[in-house]
Amino acid sequence: MAEKYNTILQLSKDTEKNITSSPGNWKDFLQSVGNLYKYSFHEQMLIYAQKPDATACASVNTWNRRLNCWVNKGSKGIALIDTESGRPKLRYVFDISDVHKARRIGRFPDLWEVTPEKEQAVLENLESIYGETRVKSSFINKITEISLGLASGCYEEVTSAVKEVQEGSLFKGTEESDMPLQVWITVAESIAYTVLAGCGIDGSILKEGYSFDYIHKFNTTDTLSVLGNAINSQVKPLMAEIGRTVRQYEKQQEKGLAGISMKDIGNIADKGYNNTRNSNAEKIQGKGVQKMELEYRQEGDYLVPDIEMDAQPEGEIRKYGLLRKNYLEENKGGIFTAMVLSNRLAGHLLMVQGQAEERMDILIKQMAEAEGVDGTLEAEDQMLWVQKMENIRQRAEEIVLEEIIYS
Repeated sequence: MAEKYNTILQLSKDTEKNITSSPGNWKDFLQSVGNLYKYSFHEQMLIYAQKPDATACASVNTWNRRLNCWVNKGSKGIALIDTESGRPKLRYVFDISDVHKARRIGRFPDLWEVTPEKEQAVLENLESIYGETRVKSSFINKITEISLGLASGCYEEVTSAVKEVQEGSLFKGTEESDMPLQVWITVAESIAYTVLAGCGIDGSILKEGYSFDYIHKFNTTDTLSVLGNAINSQVKPLMAEIGRTVRQYEKQQEKGLAGISMKDIGNIADKGYNNTRNSNAEKIQGKGVQKMELEYRQEGDYLVPDIEMDAQPEGEIRKYGLLRKNYLEENKGGIFTAMVLSNRLAGHLLMVQGQAEERMDILIKQMAEAEGVDGTLEAEDQMLWVQKMENIRQRAEEIVLEEIIYS
């Protein structure tokens, strides 16, 4: 019987518990992430919960207008959280398995896979960017070595972020000297596993090489969000480079130019879709994956999950709220993701917005009084008054942005 989830966050909570409950479940999740690396972590989780074998997802609008494809009638949409406006709401995407091409003009996203003959080209390009690896290592070992280097560059920051939000997690009580190693190992293994899965390496091979001994410690929304965001930030550019290399290799093969060095490529335009490898359901080790069985409702020609966005606080999110959202999303990804997954984002943005607007009013009043920009000046020389007030507003806003929005 289908599980009755009333809200998207109930679904998210159950998914968090599922994927961190065992190393095997985490591996199954990363196998899916390898297909969908361009999505944010919270979106990857929700896609995995609803369709773990998804390989290329897009909205109806993208399928129709950009790719000239049509979503099949009766297909089940995947509910995601849209944070564009700062006030989360639901949006729906559909997997490529639920789509067909329009006659003559339809096209599917450019999916790719790193087959054995492409491995050398991929490694040459990656080593030109991330540094050389051991000469006689296998493709899997070389990708793992690159992943270890990436983890070494970010684990201190990730560890610090985990420490800040460890309350309620199994990290609480961990020896301070042990946490950095545990975080580093988890991040490094996760990067390697995700990239290799995205390259098309069979999950049955990968399952033997990575232990994920500490994944159970990321058992809260906050700690898991820090981890997921860290993995995403490292995997996304790595996978983009691999995809560009594979596509260029295939173009050269088509032109009969096999054997040309791939070291200088890397600026070829990306296709911009959320999957770049040829995959199928069998490659997800999802035979043991527990898909969240949902109830659905009819919406037009399609079915969408019968769940709602959780209740949001009232109030319009204006300039300073949106600036705060953009700052968190771009610079504090773990915190942003945790806020989305725990329904704290809109409330936080409204709070910060209120503080910023109040501080602006106070600063403008204080500066205007100190500089004699008052009603008398406005009456005597309105143009000068306007110029001075605009200068005061700009200076006040610089203070507000530094003290409140970007802190």
